[in-house]
Amino acid sequence: MNTNQPDLTALITTFARAYHSINCVNKIFDDYLAYDILGEESFLFLRDSLSNLYNLLNPNVPIYDKNKKLDWVMKNQSSPITLSRSQYTEDCLNSIIKNESIQYVILGAGLDTYAFRQPAQPNNLQIYELDQPQTQSYKLNRIKELGWSTPNNLCFLPIDFTKENLYTILSGSNFKTDSQSLFSWLGVAMYLSDETILTVLQSIATISAPGSLIIFDYLDLDAFNDSQTTSNVQHLIKLAERSGHSINSGIDSKKLPDTLSQIGLKVKEILTPVDIEKRFFLNCDSGYHSFDHIHFALIEVL
Repeated sequence: MNTNQPDLTALITTFARAYHSINCVNKIFDDYLAYDILGEESFLFLRDSLSNLYNLLNPNVPIYDKNKKLDWVMKNQSSPITLSRSQYTEDCLNSIIKNESIQYVILGAGLDTYAFRQPAQPNNLQIYELDQPQTQSYKLNRIKELGWSTPNNLCFLPIDFTKENLYTILSGSNFKTDSQSLFSWLGVAMYLSDETILTVLQSIATISAPGSLIIFDYLDLDAFNDSQTTSNVQHLIKLAERSGHSINSGIDSKKLPDTLSQIGLKVKEILTPVDIEKRFFLNCDSGYHSFDHIHFALIEVL
């Protein structure tokens, strides 16, 4: 396997989308290009690696069939989060672009394929993908290898989130501060401190036109309460540590509106795990369910 790889979480989330698209009939989210952008070599490597996680997470309940082990891991770890938050975000985006011009800003884009799945290249949509230089370089190489044509409305912006400011990077591009935007910030907040989360949200509020939207997902505080949390969440935290990431941030949904109002933002909607189950998993017969303690937030810039 090529050692010049992007962040491991970017590969795993792409594998989750590819696996679901290939193996499930009633799909929660259908990223039919995920397998292509990931590539066969990476897909097979991750298939075997993720299958082996079953033994780590369930040492006392052995399963000997590799496919069944993989299926359990995909249904009980981060895949349900990945699939439902992606569908939620693209549902929101597609409803907006029917009526107005929009800038779609994907923070930590990884191997996202929306720009290549858009039904057309509408004049009222501009897409910006921001990610770490190594991850973005890997993606650009994959696009070249696949012979895909980069859509005219797609702009790649490399950023080192640990050293560079989001406001500065967007200001140096053709991003329009007076146009409506939708910011997708998925799978990131749980790895950051409260201070860093607010700093990023403040940057978005500062550079975006009023009425712009932000979508992000987060763990609630009960996820870190031993008497309230679940084994799936404990496993998620353990696996994150094994991949070099620390999950140590939870958000109080009741306090979130007041906190955000102080930086010029308003909560439009918060989906709880129960809400997510009803909206995305109710008609899914493949054994996937919403993930414990995960919430989706839709935020508006005032």
